[in-house]
Amino acid sequence: MTEPDGQVKIHLGPVPLVLPPPLAAIAVEQAADPARPRTPLARIARIPLLFPGRAPDQPIAARRLRNKLRRHGITPVPGKHAALVA
Repeated sequence: MTEPDGQVKIHLGPVPLVLPPPLAAIAVEQAADPARPRTPLARIARIPLLFPGRAPDQPIAARRLRNKLRRHGITPVPGKHAALVA
């Protein structure tokens, strides 16, 4: 997650995203101390995920993550377009 240059990147698709410092600190903290698994099946999952989906070994679906972000007032589409332009 953390690169040698100090940047924190997450992979939500084919291109890794560089997180700004406030979000980077939260992501690093979450990765170091993930939430306790909710189900017995999640406890035996081999891949610890920052954003787990319904199945414990699968990441959250893009649509579901987008909807969760929108509930908190975060619109990911403008950021995605800005990243693509950059």
